[in-house]
Amino acid sequence: MVSGLISSFLEDLVKDAVEQLNKFLVDLLDIALNCQNYITNKHLIKGLDFNKINAVIVKYAIGLLILKFAFKGFQIYILQSDGDPDHDPVTILTGFFEAVAISVTFLGLYTPLVNIFKTFTKEILKAMGSKEEIDAISSQLIVSLIGAGITTLLLVLVFVIIVIFLYVKLIMNGAELMVLKFAIPLTSVGLMDSDGGSFKVAGKKFLQIGFASSLQIILLRFAMALLFTKHPIWAIAFGALALRGPQLVQDYLFIRQGGGGMSSKVQALANIKRIFR
Repeated sequence: MVSGLISSFLEDLVKDAVEQLNKFLVDLLDIALNCQNYITNKHLIKGLDFNKINAVIVKYAIGLLILKFAFKGFQIYILQSDGDPDHDPVTILTGFFEAVAISVTFLGLYTPLVNIFKTFTKEILKAMGSKEEIDAISSQLIVSLIGAGITTLLLVLVFVIIVIFLYVKLIMNGAELMVLKFAIPLTSVGLMDSDGGSFKVAGKKFLQIGFASSLQIILLRFAMALLFTKHPIWAIAFGALALRGPQLVQDYLFIRQGGGGMSSKVQALANIKRIFR
């Protein structure tokens, strides 16, 4: 009777702890994806208004777009020193209006875009939870608290250090994504180039950071599950892998720049094959 009550109590305790852990990890991802909101809501820098900053950037971005549009048209159709003068000017005009639209609306589009990463990660974390995991953690909890030796404690300390490094890394991801978010209006001038220019590079970087942050949170969840079920070495391995999240995304989902043409296509096919092996 008493043992049953204790077992039930521990199970409920662990279940609540796992739910709080998942919530903590989602909040951690939110720092990486919405760093500016965290800075504003937590009043880390008092009086800072990111909307005003964005308004200034958009103003200068529109001016830059107009200058590039005029300069490009002058080069192609007047000086005939760049591009094909017989090329339909509607193409350049279309790129100009696309760039203006993105410059003005991207701040509003940003939240729905990053929510895709957030929702994806939440679903993965939810799918990872199971009654078997809760039972395993419950059965190991008292033994872990009472019978942990010095080696286990040292391994847990190593894991905690990895988590701290990962926390800092996710904040860095958030800072980089914040800079990229406000730089998008300026990089949109690349839409008037045939290859997408700086906008293509910025778009790729945005996806890289988003995927990397989600992957790091998911791997950290795996690591914590392994730690709680008394597999500290495995937990350290997964934690260390989480630190390499951006590199994994770079290696497996995105093609490294350098060279083009056929070599770039071959590299793309090689990366796709590696994903499905």
